[in-house]
Amino acid sequence: MVTSQVAMALDRLVPSPEEFSIEAWARLLEKFEHRSIQFVGVDLPAGYFGACIIVEEESVGVSGVLYPITEYVVYSNCLPPSHREHVKAHELAHIALGHSTLVLSPTEFVNWNPSSEPHSAFCWRASCASDPSRKLQNDQEAELLTRRVFQRVFAWQQKVGFRQRSSLQKLESALWRSQID
Repeated sequence: MVTSQVAMALDRLVPSPEEFSIEAWARLLEKFEHRSIQFVGVDLPAGYFGACIIVEEESVGVSGVLYPITEYVVYSNCLPPSHREHVKAHELAHIALGHSTLVLSPTEFVNWNPSSEPHSAFCWRASCASDPSRKLQNDQEAELLTRRVFQRVFAWQQKVGFRQRSSLQKLESALWRSQID
């Protein structure tokens, strides 16, 4: 079952199949979110594949409100390339769906060192940043959007491939007929 939020994100916040790439999706979300999205490979513990981290900048204003400047999609270096792409897409799906994530100051982000801070504590904070009871639902929604994106791209590729094969077959048939005559 597709939730309305997943359907809306698929229609509005994902590039068309003709233009799709992970990078193109990130650029589209950057325009929508008004912040940069960067991909960073790190060593994560077994069982953790990726996370989104927003790095905020302290405003100079009187309110003291923090304004987001960059969102990092962190993925495990240990993953094979195809799984890395899936994890990147899954994390972009979290962004597209507006799911809460870990928020760090620039100092916290710069000082974070995977070898000095226990990995599991960092990953738990990243994955349960807002409400631990919503984590499973958010992950299911992000995975559903990720799969829908890849299904749409695959269906388009199959359609284009079929058209190209059909055109090639027609050309080969015409060439073969012209040799007989």
